[in-house]
Amino acid sequence: MKKQLSLHCPQCGCDQFVDAEQVQPSETVNCTACGAATLLSDLPETDTAWDAKRGELGKPVQS
Repeated sequence: MKKQLSLHCPQCGCDQFVDAEQVQPSETVNCTACGAATLLSDLPETDTAWDAKRGELGKPVQS
């Protein structure tokens, strides 16, 4: 099952959506609005970026 991530695109400023089964910080993601390719590890330090770096992306969120 694919997971949908909401990431802030540094090129056009929109929130891009990426379908990924296993996302690594070294993977490139493409913005669906402007098509800009960005390394996950180069994205602004959002919760998603931190989760990717910790290897916890896709795990259930504890609230």
